[in-house]
Amino acid sequence: MIKAIAIDDEPLALKVIQGLSNRSGAVDLIETFTNQQKAKEFLFSQPVDLLFLDIQMPAQNGISFYKSLNIQIPVIFTTAYSNYAIDGFNLDAVDYLLKPISQERFDESLKKVKRTLTSKIC
Repeated sequence: MIKAIAIDDEPLALKVIQGLSNRSGAVDLIETFTNQQKAKEFLFSQPVDLLFLDIQMPAQNGISFYKSLNIQIPVIFTTAYSNYAIDGFNLDAVDYLLKPISQERFDESLKKVKRTLTSKIC
């Protein structure tokens, strides 16, 4: 089971990620955050396998937030804006999911995560 957290300023978007995770049967979404600072504190105290991260947020965009972490953690960017895709992939994002996210697309993304995690172990 992939241990993950999700960060998004919209509580409804976090509920959607939670539902997609539950239906996938492959992700244990252990925590969700609307506050980036609290998420950062959590990440430094609790190891996770995956980060679902919104890009368009009020305090700091997700790209800048991810750069500020200075830790290697697989990330899937979740956003309604396609114009950040290149920036996301330049950070070696596992995937870039455009909202609204379908279960099929979510599950495809998880397959990429599994390959990424497997290659890190080998």
